[in-house]
Amino acid sequence: DADSRAALALPGEAPPAADVAGDLLLRKPALLNSAVEEILRFNPAVHGFRRTATQDTDIRGVSIKEDDKIIVWYPAANRDDVFISTNSLTKSYGLAGLRVGWMIAEPSIVERALRVRDVLDGVGSIPAEILGVLAFQQLDSLLERARGVLGPGQVVMQDFMASRPDLEWIRPIGGAVAFPRLRGVADAEPFVEMAADQFDVGVTPGRFFGAPEHFRVAVAGERSVLEGGLEALGKALDRGIV
Repeated sequence: DADSRAALALPGEAPPAADVAGDLLLRKPALLNSAVEEILRFNPAVHGFRRTATQDTDIRGVSIKEDDKIIVWYPAANRDDVFISTNSLTKSYGLAGLRVGWMIAEPSIVERALRVRDVLDGVGSIPAEILGVLAFQQLDSLLERARGVLGPGQVVMQDFMASRPDLEWIRPIGGAVAFPRLRGVADAEPFVEMAADQFDVGVTPGRFFGAPEHFRVAVAGERSVLEGGLEALGKALDRGIV
C-alpha cells in the first residue's frame, strides 16, 4: 500500500493499479527518493524530529550553535493550510476544569472559528479565562508537576510487567496509561469483568480502542494506590479465566 501511494504521488507516470507500483520503482530506482519524500510529506510519522544545526543561529530568542542537536516541533498546521492543530490545558497540564485551549491554523480559519465560538458560547467564563492566562505563564511548573504525578507510576508499571509472563506490552514513552495484551486470548473482556467482580480492580477493556485482546491500565496518581491495584490485578491474573 505504501509504495502504491508513493508511486501515485510521483509526477508523470502514475501506475494504473497498486500491483504494478512496486514494478515501477524497481524499473526506475531514481524515483524512489522522491516517492519516499512524498510519503513523508503526506503521512509523516512524527510531530517532532531531531536535527543538527548547520550554522550558528537564533530561534525565537534561543541561541543555537553549529552542530547543536535540536528538536523541531512540526504540527500539522505548519505543513499545509488545510490542517488545523489544537491543544488544551486539560491533559498534560491537569486543568480540565478551565476548558481553555488553543488552535493553530490559517488566519482566515481562526477568524471563522472565533465567530462560531461567539455564536455558540456567547460570553465565556471570565474566571476560567483569567486562570487560563495565569496558567499559560506557568506552563513549565505545571508540566513539572505532571511529571511528578506520572513518573513513579511508569516505574511501578514497568516492574509489574517484568514480573508477568502472561502479559506483553510496548512500553509507552510517556502518558498516564499502559495498554498490555493478555497472552493467549482473543478477547480480554471476560478477564476484565472477572477482575472487577472478584478482585475489585478496574481496568478498561481493549475493545473500546479496537484491540479486544488488550486492556488499559491507569498509572497516574498515588503510588500506594497503583501498587495496591496492580497487586490485585496480579491475583486476578494468577486466578485466570475459567
